[in-house]
Amino acid sequence: NYFNLEHEKLDYNNVKILDCSLRDGGHLNQSKFGKDIIRSFVSKLSNANIDIIEMGFLQECIFDNEVAIYPNVSDAEEIIRDIDCKNSMISLLTQVDKYDISKLEPCSGKVKLIRVSFHSNYIDLGMKYCSEVKSKGYLCSVNPINFSHYSNEEVVTLISKVNKINPDIFSIVDTFGVLLNNDFRNKLNLVNHL
Repeated sequence: NYFNLEHEKLDYNNVKILDCSLRDGGHLNQSKFGKDIIRSFVSKLSNANIDIIEMGFLQECIFDNEVAIYPNVSDAEEIIRDIDCKNSMISLLTQVDKYDISKLEPCSGKVKLIRVSFHSNYIDLGMKYCSEVKSKGYLCSVNPINFSHYSNEEVVTLISKVNKINPDIFSIVDTFGVLLNNDFRNKLNLVNHL
């Protein structure tokens, strides 16, 4: 319950700050931040007690430590292996049509959270990915892309499937910045009561 509809204010006991600059910002520069900037960014955000730091994408690629896109969790962890991240959880985001989830290594290092994103035509595949993420010991976040365009019926269908896999986090993402307050409250109300 991140939002109390009755009082229309945030429950700050449950709010977590996730910084996704290295992942979302990568849309502007093909994720070519450079190893030193990636390391510095993670270190400074952890020192600032940011709850969750998203280091970039987990997707099919050839590893380049200058780029915040990783073919394996261990590649991301290698970049920050000597950085103290005790104040923050490290995450990666994967999109189901861009990564072979069978390659996911068991959770054993600094990356503790995998955020799974998917378009509405990949909901069932998204649920399979989330189940695999959890089976490998990671915390799992469900991230439906373009959630603002889901109809009430589509929200109900999605949440009924999400509830079966029991993820750790469900994100309401306004991918294109078009989610208005009333629609947000309506969707949040559906999510909270299903």
